Amino acid sequence: MNAMSLVVGGCVLAGLANIFGILAVSHFFTNELLFSTYPGAFSPEGCFVILLWGCAYIAATAAPQKTPALFAVFTVEKFFYAGTWGFWYAAHGDKVPALTEQSWLTGTFMLAYGANDLLWGLFFAWAFVQVRRAELPA
Repeated sequence: MNAMSLVVGGCVLAGLANIFGILAVSHFFTNELLFSTYPGAFSPEGCFVILLWGCAYIAATAAPQKTPALFAVFTVEKFFYAGTWGFWYAAHGDKVPALTEQSWLTGTFMLAYGANDLLWGLFFAWAFVQVRRAELPA
């Protein structure tokens, strides 16, 4: 499997993870516990934007070599969410056990989404390098 195949497959996987992950954790945009836990990132509107990012990851597979800067944007976006999680967790991490008691899915999401976004950010950084190399003339 070549690097471009991995980039495309990874983008599809990241997109599906965003789309179906946020639909699940937000209970199709009705999870008041999630919305109240971190309204700055996970309001209903914020959850919809996360779904749109997932669509963008999938759309980027149409011609990745023609849009290397898009992969840099995806990298920054994922690192942004990982960073916001770090700040949120530092201030509110002690609330995660109580969240988990109220909703296993919401509590687990709030515990893990930062690490997940960090890993996807690393993937998109790698993808940017691969796509940039493919774009450069030989």
